[in-house]
Amino acid sequence: MKFSRNYVGSLIVSYGWWDSASSSILYEVSDGEIPPSASANYYFDGCQPSFFKFTASDTAKITSITLTYSCKEASNPFANNRMFSFSFMPKKSSSYLVGCDESAVTAIIPSTYRGLSVTRICYHAFYRCYSLTSIEIPLSVTTIEDYSMFECPSLTSITVDPNNTVYSSANGIVLNKAGNIIKCVPNGMTSVVFPEALYGIGNYSFAGCASLTSIAIPSSVQSIGYGAFSYCSSMTSIAIPESVTMIEDFAFGYCSKLTTITIPSRVERIKGTTFSDCSALASISIPESVTEIQYKAFSNCSSLTSITISHWVTSVGSKAFEGCSALSIICQASSKPSGWADDWNGDVASESITWGSL
Repeated sequence: MKFSRNYVGSLIVSYGWWDSASSSILYEVSDGEIPPSASANYYFDGCQPSFFKFTASDTAKITSITLTYSCKEASNPFANNRMFSFSFMPKKSSSYLVGCDESAVTAIIPSTYRGLSVTRICYHAFYRCYSLTSIEIPLSVTTIEDYSMFECPSLTSITVDPNNTVYSSANGIVLNKAGNIIKCVPNGMTSVVFPEALYGIGNYSFAGCASLTSIAIPSSVQSIGYGAFSYCSSMTSIAIPESVTMIEDFAFGYCSKLTTITIPSRVERIKGTTFSDCSALASISIPESVTEIQYKAFSNCSSLTSITISHWVTSVGSKAFEGCSALSIICQASSKPSGWADDWNGDVASESITWGSL
Protein backbone atom coordinates (compact mmCIF):
# COMPACT_ATOMS: atom_id res chain seq x y z
CA MET A 1 0.00 0.00 0.00
CA LYS A 2 1.23 3.47 -0.85
CA PHE A 3 -0.51 6.55 0.46
CA SER A 4 -0.19 10.30 0.72
CA ARG A 5 -1.95 12.24 3.42
CA ASN A 6 -2.80 15.63 4.83
CA TYR A 7 -4.06 15.45 8.40
CA VAL A 8 -3.38 16.36 12.03
CA GLY A 9 -3.79 14.17 15.13
CA SER A 10 -3.24 10.43 15.51
CA LEU A 11 -3.87 8.01 12.66
CA ILE A 12 -3.32 4.25 13.06
CA VAL A 13 -3.02 1.79 10.19
CA SER A 14 -3.79 -1.91 10.57
CA TYR A 15 -4.27 -4.82 8.21
CA GLY A 16 -5.21 -8.48 8.21
CA TRP A 17 -7.22 -11.31 6.72
CA TRP A 18 -11.00 -11.59 6.48
CA ASP A 19 -12.98 -14.82 6.54
CA SER A 20 -15.96 -14.31 4.23
CA ALA A 21 -17.61 -17.55 5.40
CA SER A 22 -17.93 -16.37 9.00
CA SER A 23 -17.87 -12.63 8.19
CA SER A 24 -15.13 -12.13 10.76
CA ILE A 25 -11.52 -11.07 11.00
CA LEU A 26 -9.13 -14.02 11.09
CA TYR A 27 -6.04 -12.04 11.97
CA GLU A 28 -5.28 -8.35 12.36
CA VAL A 29 -1.99 -6.52 12.83
CA SER A 30 -1.53 -2.89 13.86
CA ASP A 31 1.57 -1.11 12.61
CA GLY A 32 1.07 1.78 15.01
CA GLU A 33 0.88 5.45 14.20
CA ILE A 34 1.46 6.51 10.63
CA PRO A 35 4.73 8.43 10.30
CA PRO A 36 4.53 12.18 9.80
CA SER A 37 5.97 12.09 6.28
CA ALA A 38 3.87 13.28 3.42
CA SER A 39 3.80 9.80 1.90
CA ALA A 40 4.70 6.29 3.01
CA ASN A 41 4.89 2.73 1.75
CA TYR A 42 3.60 -0.26 3.70
CA TYR A 43 4.69 -3.73 2.68
CA PHE A 44 2.68 -5.76 5.22
CA ASP A 45 5.64 -8.01 6.10
CA GLY A 46 5.96 -8.89 2.42
CA CYS A 47 2.43 -10.36 2.29
CA GLN A 48 -0.84 -9.27 0.72
CA PRO A 49 -3.62 -9.01 3.30
CA SER A 50 -7.27 -9.02 2.31
CA PHE A 51 -8.06 -5.72 4.07
CA PHE A 52 -6.51 -2.69 5.69
CA LYS A 53 -8.06 0.08 7.74
CA PHE A 54 -7.30 3.40 9.38
CA THR A 55 -8.30 4.32 12.92
CA ALA A 56 -8.29 8.02 13.73
CA SER A 57 -8.16 9.62 17.16
CA ASP A 58 -10.80 12.08 18.36
CA THR A 59 -8.37 14.91 17.68
CA ALA A 60 -7.51 13.81 14.15
CA LYS A 61 -8.46 16.06 11.30
CA ILE A 62 -8.12 14.37 7.92
CA THR A 63 -8.27 16.61 4.88
CA SER A 64 -7.08 14.14 2.23
CA ILE A 65 -5.68 10.63 1.80
CA THR A 66 -4.65 9.06 -1.48
CA LEU A 67 -4.26 5.27 -1.53
CA THR A 68 -2.81 2.92 -4.10
CA TYR A 69 -3.49 -0.69 -3.16
CA SER A 70 -4.65 -3.91 -4.73
CA CYS A 71 -6.49 -6.14 -2.25
CA LYS A 72 -5.99 -9.87 -2.64
CA GLU A 73 -7.79 -12.63 -0.81
CA ALA A 74 -5.02 -14.86 0.52
CA SER A 75 -4.46 -17.42 3.19
CA ASN A 76 -3.18 -15.93 6.42
CA PRO A 77 0.60 -16.40 6.50
CA PHE A 78 0.65 -15.39 10.14
CA ALA A 79 -1.75 -18.08 11.39
CA ASN A 80 1.11 -19.77 13.23
CA ASN A 81 1.89 -16.50 15.02
CA ARG A 82 -1.29 -16.73 17.04
CA MET A 83 0.49 -19.09 19.44
CA PHE A 84 3.29 -16.59 20.13
CA SER A 85 3.64 -13.38 22.11
CA PHE A 86 6.18 -10.75 21.10
CA SER A 87 7.67 -7.56 22.47
CA PHE A 88 9.66 -4.90 20.68
CA MET A 89 13.06 -3.31 21.10
CA PRO A 90 13.11 0.47 21.65
CA LYS A 91 12.47 2.32 18.38
CA LYS A 92 11.15 -0.99 17.00
CA SER A 93 14.54 -2.13 15.72
CA SER A 94 13.68 -5.82 16.29
CA SER A 95 11.14 -8.07 18.00
CA TYR A 96 11.51 -10.58 20.84
CA LEU A 97 9.63 -13.83 21.36
CA VAL A 98 8.38 -13.68 24.96
CA GLY A 99 5.68 -16.34 25.18
CA CYS A 100 3.94 -19.28 23.58
CA ASP A 101 0.51 -20.85 23.92
CA GLU A 102 0.84 -23.69 26.45
CA SER A 103 -1.20 -26.01 24.20
CA ALA A 104 1.25 -25.72 21.29
CA VAL A 105 2.59 -29.01 19.88
CA THR A 106 4.93 -27.72 17.19
CA ALA A 107 6.48 -24.24 17.27
CA ILE A 108 7.83 -22.79 14.04
CA ILE A 109 9.24 -19.42 15.07
CA PRO A 110 8.84 -16.78 12.36
CA SER A 111 11.89 -14.80 11.26
CA THR A 112 9.90 -11.55 11.25
CA TYR A 113 6.96 -10.13 13.17
CA ARG A 114 5.23 -6.98 12.00
CA GLY A 115 8.10 -6.37 9.63
CA LEU A 116 10.79 -6.63 12.32
CA SER A 117 13.34 -9.41 12.66
CA VAL A 118 12.73 -11.83 15.54
CA THR A 119 16.17 -11.74 17.18
CA ARG A 120 15.67 -13.11 20.70
CA ILE A 121 13.94 -15.99 22.48
CA CYS A 122 13.37 -14.66 25.98
CA TYR A 123 13.51 -16.24 29.44
CA HIS A 124 10.53 -18.58 29.97
CA ALA A 125 9.26 -18.01 26.42
CA PHE A 126 8.19 -21.67 26.25
CA TYR A 127 7.86 -22.23 30.00
CA ARG A 128 5.62 -25.19 30.86
CA CYS A 129 4.48 -25.85 27.31
CA TYR A 130 3.77 -29.43 28.32
CA SER A 131 2.55 -30.63 24.89
CA LEU A 132 5.34 -29.06 22.86
CA THR A 133 7.38 -31.67 20.95
CA SER A 134 9.50 -29.63 18.54
CA ILE A 135 10.80 -26.11 17.94
CA GLU A 136 12.21 -24.62 14.73
CA ILE A 137 14.47 -21.58 15.17
CA PRO A 138 14.94 -19.21 12.21
CA LEU A 139 18.16 -17.63 10.97
CA SER A 140 17.18 -14.25 12.48
CA VAL A 141 17.52 -15.38 16.13
CA THR A 142 20.84 -14.27 17.64
CA THR A 143 20.06 -14.72 21.36
CA ILE A 144 18.48 -17.65 23.20
CA GLU A 145 18.11 -16.75 26.86
CA ASP A 146 18.64 -19.24 29.70
CA TYR A 147 15.54 -21.16 30.82
CA SER A 148 13.67 -20.13 27.66
CA MET A 149 12.52 -23.74 27.08
CA PHE A 150 12.34 -24.86 30.71
CA GLU A 151 9.80 -27.46 31.88
CA CYS A 152 8.79 -28.70 28.43
CA PRO A 153 8.71 -32.44 29.22
CA SER A 154 7.52 -33.53 25.75
CA LEU A 155 10.10 -31.51 23.83
CA THR A 156 12.48 -33.87 22.01
CA SER A 157 13.76 -31.84 19.05
CA ILE A 158 15.06 -28.33 18.43
CA THR A 159 16.34 -27.42 14.98
CA VAL A 160 18.10 -24.26 13.86
CA ASP A 161 18.09 -22.80 10.35
CA PRO A 162 21.48 -23.75 8.85
CA ASN A 163 21.97 -20.13 7.75
CA ASN A 164 21.82 -18.85 11.34
CA THR A 165 25.14 -17.14 12.12
CA VAL A 166 25.12 -17.69 15.92
CA TYR A 167 23.60 -21.12 16.55
CA SER A 168 23.53 -24.56 14.96
CA SER A 169 21.75 -27.82 15.73
CA ALA A 170 22.64 -31.50 15.65
CA ASN A 171 20.72 -34.57 16.82
CA GLY A 172 17.92 -32.36 18.15
CA ILE A 173 20.07 -30.14 20.41
CA VAL A 174 21.20 -26.52 20.01
CA LEU A 175 24.90 -25.61 19.89
CA ASN A 176 26.97 -22.55 19.12
CA LYS A 177 27.73 -22.02 15.44
CA ALA A 178 31.07 -23.85 15.71
CA GLY A 179 29.25 -26.84 17.16
CA ASN A 180 31.59 -27.24 20.15
CA ILE A 181 29.48 -25.78 22.99
CA ILE A 182 26.01 -27.05 23.90
CA LYS A 183 23.44 -24.28 24.32
CA CYS A 184 20.16 -26.12 24.88
CA VAL A 185 18.97 -29.73 25.19
CA PRO A 186 15.23 -30.52 24.88
CA ASN A 187 13.74 -31.43 28.27
CA GLY A 188 12.04 -34.55 26.90
CA MET A 189 15.17 -36.29 25.64
CA THR A 190 15.96 -39.67 27.20
CA SER A 191 19.47 -39.88 25.74
CA VAL A 192 21.90 -37.45 24.11
CA VAL A 193 24.23 -37.95 21.17
CA PHE A 194 27.16 -35.59 21.74
CA PRO A 195 28.91 -33.97 18.76
CA GLU A 196 32.59 -34.63 18.19
CA ALA A 197 35.19 -32.20 19.57
CA LEU A 198 32.74 -30.83 22.12
CA TYR A 199 34.48 -28.22 24.27
CA GLY A 200 31.88 -26.99 26.74
CA ILE A 201 28.51 -27.70 28.37
CA GLY A 202 26.79 -24.31 28.34
CA ASN A 203 24.89 -22.54 31.11
CA TYR A 204 21.56 -24.26 31.93
CA SER A 205 21.95 -26.40 28.81
CA PHE A 206 20.49 -29.57 30.39
CA ALA A 207 18.40 -27.78 33.03
CA GLY A 208 15.10 -29.58 33.60
CA CYS A 209 15.94 -32.68 31.51
CA ALA A 210 13.91 -34.84 33.86
CA SER A 211 13.91 -37.90 31.55
CA LEU A 212 17.69 -38.36 31.56
CA THR A 213 18.83 -40.99 34.07
CA SER A 214 22.55 -41.09 33.34
CA ILE A 215 25.06 -39.32 31.17
CA ALA A 216 28.71 -39.70 30.19
CA ILE A 217 30.35 -36.42 29.28
CA PRO A 218 32.87 -36.73 26.41
CA SER A 219 36.59 -36.54 27.24
CA SER A 220 36.98 -33.46 25.03
CA VAL A 221 34.89 -31.29 27.39
CA GLN A 222 36.79 -28.80 29.56
CA SER A 223 34.03 -26.76 31.22
CA ILE A 224 30.56 -27.27 32.68
CA GLY A 225 28.48 -24.11 32.81
CA TYR A 226 26.35 -22.49 35.47
CA GLY A 227 23.31 -24.63 36.32
CA ALA A 228 24.15 -26.92 33.39
CA PHE A 229 22.51 -30.05 34.87
CA SER A 230 20.28 -28.39 37.45
CA TYR A 231 16.83 -29.91 38.01
CA CYS A 232 17.71 -33.18 36.23
CA SER A 233 15.48 -34.89 38.75
CA SER A 234 15.89 -38.46 37.39
CA MET A 235 19.65 -38.37 36.98
CA THR A 236 21.35 -41.05 39.10
CA SER A 237 24.90 -40.87 37.73
CA ILE A 238 27.08 -38.49 35.76
CA ALA A 239 30.54 -39.43 34.50
CA ILE A 240 32.77 -36.35 34.41
CA PRO A 241 36.04 -36.83 32.49
CA GLU A 242 39.46 -35.76 33.75
CA SER A 243 39.58 -33.16 30.97
CA VAL A 244 37.15 -30.93 32.89
CA THR A 245 38.90 -28.09 34.73
CA MET A 246 35.94 -25.81 35.51
CA ILE A 247 32.55 -26.58 37.03
CA GLU A 248 30.42 -23.48 37.54
CA ASP A 249 27.95 -22.59 40.30
CA PHE A 250 24.76 -24.64 40.67
CA ALA A 251 25.94 -27.07 37.98
CA PHE A 252 24.18 -30.06 39.61
CA GLY A 253 21.69 -28.24 41.83
CA TYR A 254 18.51 -30.19 42.61
CA CYS A 255 19.69 -33.43 40.99
CA SER A 256 17.68 -35.13 43.68
CA LYS A 257 18.45 -38.75 42.62
CA LEU A 258 22.17 -38.34 42.02
CA THR A 259 23.86 -40.81 44.37
CA THR A 260 27.57 -40.53 43.64
CA ILE A 261 29.93 -38.33 41.66
CA THR A 262 33.68 -37.99 41.21
CA ILE A 263 35.21 -34.54 40.83
CA PRO A 264 38.06 -34.49 38.26
CA SER A 265 41.58 -34.02 39.63
CA ARG A 266 42.16 -30.77 37.71
CA VAL A 267 39.26 -28.88 39.29
CA GLU A 268 40.49 -26.24 41.77
CA ARG A 269 37.21 -24.77 43.04
CA ILE A 270 33.90 -26.29 44.06
CA LYS A 271 31.76 -23.27 43.40
CA GLY A 272 28.69 -21.94 45.18
CA THR A 273 25.65 -24.27 45.30
CA THR A 274 27.32 -26.70 42.87
CA PHE A 275 25.71 -29.72 44.56
CA SER A 276 22.98 -27.96 46.53
CA ASP A 277 19.86 -30.06 47.20
CA CYS A 278 21.34 -33.28 45.82
CA SER A 279 19.41 -35.04 48.54
CA ALA A 280 20.38 -38.60 47.47
CA LEU A 281 24.11 -37.89 47.16
CA ALA A 282 25.78 -40.39 49.51
CA SER A 283 29.36 -40.39 48.29
CA ILE A 284 31.73 -37.81 46.85
CA SER A 285 35.49 -37.58 46.59
CA ILE A 286 37.20 -34.19 46.74
CA PRO A 287 40.58 -34.31 44.95
CA GLU A 288 43.70 -32.66 46.34
CA SER A 289 43.61 -30.16 43.46
CA VAL A 290 40.70 -28.37 45.18
CA THR A 291 41.74 -25.30 47.18
CA GLU A 292 38.35 -23.67 47.66
CA ILE A 293 34.82 -24.80 48.56
CA GLN A 294 32.39 -21.96 48.12
CA TYR A 295 29.08 -20.82 49.63
CA LYS A 296 26.50 -23.60 50.07
CA ALA A 297 28.44 -25.92 47.77
CA PHE A 298 26.91 -29.03 49.42
CA SER A 299 23.88 -27.49 51.11
CA ASN A 300 20.99 -29.89 51.78
CA CYS A 301 22.91 -33.00 50.73
CA SER A 302 21.02 -34.80 53.46
CA SER A 303 22.24 -38.33 52.53
CA LEU A 304 25.92 -37.43 52.63
CA THR A 305 27.51 -39.22 55.59
CA SER A 306 31.26 -38.74 55.16
CA ILE A 307 33.62 -36.37 53.39
CA THR A 308 37.35 -35.66 53.60
CA ILE A 309 38.77 -32.16 53.12
CA SER A 310 42.48 -32.05 52.31
CA HIS A 311 44.96 -29.62 53.86
CA TRP A 312 45.20 -27.92 50.45
CA VAL A 313 41.78 -26.38 50.94
CA THR A 314 42.47 -22.85 52.17
CA SER A 315 38.98 -21.43 51.81
CA VAL A 316 35.53 -22.80 52.70
CA GLY A 317 32.55 -20.50 52.26
CA SER A 318 29.61 -19.79 54.50
CA LYS A 319 27.14 -22.65 55.04
CA ALA A 320 29.02 -24.94 52.65
CA PHE A 321 27.50 -27.96 54.43
CA GLU A 322 24.21 -26.48 55.58
CA GLY A 323 21.45 -29.09 55.85
CA CYS A 324 23.94 -31.98 56.05
CA SER A 325 23.08 -33.05 59.60
CA ALA A 326 24.11 -36.71 59.00
CA LEU A 327 27.57 -35.75 57.76
CA SER A 328 30.90 -36.52 59.42
CA ILE A 329 33.76 -34.36 58.14
CA ILE A 330 37.41 -35.39 58.23
CA CYS A 331 39.76 -32.40 57.93
CA GLN A 332 43.47 -32.93 57.30
CA ALA A 333 44.24 -29.47 58.72
CA SER A 334 45.03 -29.50 62.45
CA SER A 335 42.59 -26.64 63.09
CA LYS A 336 40.25 -24.37 61.18
CA PRO A 337 42.28 -22.35 58.64
CA SER A 338 41.86 -18.58 58.71
CA GLY A 339 40.30 -18.60 55.25
CA TRP A 340 37.37 -20.76 56.32
CA ALA A 341 34.13 -18.97 57.20
CA ASP A 342 33.01 -19.15 60.82
CA ASP A 343 29.83 -20.99 59.75
CA TRP A 344 31.49 -23.11 57.07
CA ASN A 345 30.14 -26.35 58.55
CA GLY A 346 26.51 -25.24 58.51
CA ASP A 347 24.44 -27.79 60.47
CA VAL A 348 27.29 -30.26 61.03
CA ALA A 349 27.91 -30.53 64.77
CA SER A 350 31.43 -29.81 66.01
CA GLU A 351 31.70 -33.31 67.47
CA SER A 352 31.20 -34.68 63.93
CA ILE A 353 34.33 -32.89 62.70
CA THR A 354 37.73 -34.53 63.03
CA TRP A 355 40.85 -32.33 62.76
CA GLY A 356 44.41 -33.32 61.94
CA SER A 357 43.62 -36.59 60.21
CA LEU A 358 46.03 -37.47 57.38
